[in-house]
Amino acid sequence: MITLLKSVFRYASREYGIKNVIDGIVMPKIPKTEVRLLTEKESRELKTYINRRKTPTGLGIALAMYTGLRIGELCALTWGGY
Repeated sequence: MITLLKSVFRYASREYGIKNVIDGIVMPKIPKTEVRLLTEKESRELKTYINRRKTPTGLGIALAMYTGLRIGELCALTWGGY
């Protein structure tokens, strides 16, 4: 939102001479979180759980585990060609 507002106010200031009240606002820095991989034991337990309870969600998680694709990439897959 801040990026959009900065752009709008910058345009309004340049084109219409309106005071850019948002000029001094700085975007807050979002700290990057460390990615934690599953341990071998956790991976085995998850596979066992998924095999016992066959659901569409479990299938998505299994596909992600075995292919290395992210959930968003799996959701974007289609059956057709290009």
